[in-house]
Amino acid sequence: MSVHDDIRDIVGGLVGGRYYPTKFPQETGAPTWPALRGTLISRDTAIDQCGAGTDADDDMLVQMDVCALTYDACDALREQVCTAMAAAGWIRQPGAGDGWDEDARVHRMRVDFLLQLSTP
Repeated sequence: MSVHDDIRDIVGGLVGGRYYPTKFPQETGAPTWPALRGTLISRDTAIDQCGAGTDADDDMLVQMDVCALTYDACDALREQVCTAMAAAGWIRQPGAGDGWDEDARVHRMRVDFLLQLSTP
Protein backbone atom coordinates (compact mmCIF):
# COMPACT_ATOMS: atom_id res chain seq x y z
CA MET A 1 0.00 0.00 0.00
CA SER A 2 1.35 3.45 -0.88
CA VAL A 3 1.55 6.50 1.36
CA HIS A 4 -1.31 8.05 -0.63
CA ASP A 5 -3.45 4.93 -0.17
CA ASP A 6 -2.88 5.19 3.57
CA ILE A 7 -3.77 8.88 3.61
CA ARG A 8 -6.87 8.25 1.48
CA ASP A 9 -7.98 5.70 4.09
CA ILE A 10 -7.47 8.31 6.83
CA VAL A 11 -9.16 11.35 5.25
CA GLY A 12 -11.03 10.19 2.15
CA GLY A 13 -14.27 9.68 4.05
CA LEU A 14 -14.30 13.37 5.01
CA VAL A 15 -14.70 14.37 1.35
CA GLY A 16 -16.63 11.50 -0.19
CA GLY A 17 -13.44 9.84 -1.41
CA ARG A 18 -12.19 12.96 -3.20
CA TYR A 19 -8.58 12.68 -2.07
CA TYR A 20 -6.14 13.16 -4.95
CA PRO A 21 -2.42 12.40 -4.83
CA THR A 22 -0.20 15.07 -6.37
CA LYS A 23 -2.80 16.94 -8.48
CA PHE A 24 -6.50 17.53 -8.84
CA PRO A 25 -8.28 16.10 -11.90
CA GLN A 26 -7.93 18.42 -14.88
CA GLU A 27 -11.05 17.61 -16.88
CA THR A 28 -13.78 20.26 -17.18
CA GLY A 29 -15.99 20.50 -14.12
CA ALA A 30 -13.66 18.43 -11.95
CA PRO A 31 -13.14 18.00 -9.16
CA THR A 32 -16.30 18.27 -7.14
CA TRP A 33 -15.69 20.28 -3.97
CA PRO A 34 -14.80 19.81 -1.19
CA ALA A 35 -11.67 17.88 -2.07
CA LEU A 36 -8.18 17.18 -0.73
CA ARG A 37 -4.84 16.93 -2.48
CA GLY A 38 -1.79 15.39 -0.86
CA THR A 39 1.72 15.89 -2.15
CA LEU A 40 4.54 13.76 -0.77
CA ILE A 41 7.25 16.35 -0.25
CA SER A 42 9.93 14.02 1.09
CA ARG A 43 10.50 10.56 2.46
CA ASP A 44 13.67 11.72 4.18
CA THR A 45 12.94 15.23 5.37
CA ALA A 46 14.48 14.77 8.82
CA ILE A 47 17.48 12.52 8.15
CA ASP A 48 19.90 15.04 9.63
CA GLN A 49 17.84 15.40 12.80
CA CYS A 50 16.70 11.86 13.53
CA GLY A 51 17.04 8.30 12.39
CA ALA A 52 19.66 6.55 10.35
CA GLY A 53 18.25 7.63 7.02
CA THR A 54 17.63 4.14 5.75
CA ASP A 55 14.56 3.73 3.54
CA ALA A 56 12.65 1.78 6.17
CA ASP A 57 13.25 4.53 8.72
CA ASP A 58 12.72 7.63 6.60
CA ASP A 59 10.31 10.22 7.89
CA MET A 60 7.62 11.42 5.51
CA LEU A 61 6.41 14.98 4.94
CA VAL A 62 3.10 15.47 3.16
CA GLN A 63 1.61 18.79 2.09
CA MET A 64 -2.19 18.68 2.16
CA ASP A 65 -4.32 21.15 0.23
CA VAL A 66 -7.83 21.41 1.67
CA CYS A 67 -10.35 22.97 -0.73
CA ALA A 68 -13.99 23.95 -0.28
CA LEU A 69 -16.46 26.46 -1.72
CA THR A 70 -16.64 28.67 1.41
CA TYR A 71 -14.00 29.82 3.85
CA ASP A 72 -15.91 28.41 6.84
CA ALA A 73 -16.35 25.01 5.16
CA CYS A 74 -12.66 24.93 4.26
CA ASP A 75 -11.59 25.87 7.78
CA ALA A 76 -13.87 23.24 9.35
CA LEU A 77 -12.60 20.59 6.92
CA ARG A 78 -8.99 21.51 7.67
CA GLU A 79 -9.63 20.93 11.37
CA GLN A 80 -11.27 17.57 10.64
CA VAL A 81 -8.29 16.57 8.49
CA CYS A 82 -5.87 17.61 11.24
CA THR A 83 -7.79 15.57 13.81
CA ALA A 84 -7.90 12.49 11.57
CA MET A 85 -4.23 12.72 10.63
CA ALA A 86 -3.18 13.20 14.28
CA ALA A 87 -5.19 10.12 15.30
CA ALA A 88 -3.19 8.16 12.70
CA GLY A 89 0.16 9.38 14.06
CA TRP A 90 0.88 12.25 11.66
CA ILE A 91 2.27 15.40 13.29
CA ARG A 92 1.00 18.77 12.08
CA GLN A 93 3.91 21.01 11.14
CA PRO A 94 4.13 24.74 11.80
CA GLY A 95 3.41 27.08 8.97
CA ALA A 96 0.48 26.81 6.68
CA GLY A 97 -1.33 29.01 4.25
CA ASP A 98 -4.75 29.84 3.05
CA GLY A 99 -6.30 31.86 0.31
CA TRP A 100 -8.68 32.07 -2.59
CA ASP A 101 -7.86 30.02 -5.68
CA GLU A 102 -9.22 32.17 -8.50
CA ASP A 103 -8.75 29.53 -11.20
CA ALA A 104 -10.67 26.84 -9.33
CA ARG A 105 -12.91 29.38 -7.55
CA VAL A 106 -12.48 27.71 -4.16
CA HIS A 107 -10.92 28.48 -0.82
CA ARG A 108 -7.67 26.58 -0.36
CA MET A 109 -5.84 25.94 2.90
CA ARG A 110 -2.49 24.20 3.11
CA VAL A 111 -1.27 22.16 6.05
CA ASP A 112 1.85 20.02 6.32
CA PHE A 113 2.11 16.73 8.20
CA LEU A 114 5.13 14.70 9.28
CA LEU A 115 5.06 10.96 9.90
CA GLN A 116 8.09 10.18 12.01
CA LEU A 117 9.20 6.61 11.29
CA SER A 118 12.77 6.99 12.42
CA THR A 119 13.93 6.95 16.01
CA PRO A 120 14.75 10.42 17.34
